[in-house]
Amino acid sequence: MVERRTAEGRNRIARCSAVSTDCAEGGMSSTHRVTFAGSFAIIGPVVLAMFLVMAVLGLAGLLALLLTGQLDSPGEGWFGVAVLMGVAGWIGWTVLRGLRSFRVVEVAADGTWTLRNPLGLALARIPPDAPRTLEGYRVKIWSYVGTYRRFTADYLEVRCGERRLRSCAAPPEDHARARRQLEQSLAAAD
Repeated sequence: MVERRTAEGRNRIARCSAVSTDCAEGGMSSTHRVTFAGSFAIIGPVVLAMFLVMAVLGLAGLLALLLTGQLDSPGEGWFGVAVLMGVAGWIGWTVLRGLRSFRVVEVAADGTWTLRNPLGLALARIPPDAPRTLEGYRVKIWSYVGTYRRFTADYLEVRCGERRLRSCAAPPEDHARARRQLEQSLAAAD
């Protein structure tokens, strides 16, 4: 892998590497990895999952207090339950959405694509003969990095039949590079 330094001075790893894997025939083949977002894409779902655990534990504690009659004003307690349920539901939905987006596409020598989420789990395997299209989007998102900042991020949507899979959001220059690599992979397959 190649390392480069950005204008902000932070290190980023180049978004492409070759990985050797064993073939079913016992030989070796090269799998090309196209990375859409760095390891920072793992941090969000993990931190939010910890907040989800805390919200669920708080909800369980509040319910226990309400059901045992330990609170003086149960109306406010039930309002707290509703608020905590809403917060836990929103956090849970955000975590699931983050884990359903792909961070890496592995392109096998035969043209098969394997899309992996931020934890490295395979979301989908697209055979080489399956039709697929790439659609790019640009969005403005808020991020907390010491203070809230708004920045531009891109994501890619891979469509294969009825299925649509979305990449993790990342800076435009990283997505442009990764998208070019996938488009070259599509062109080589044709």
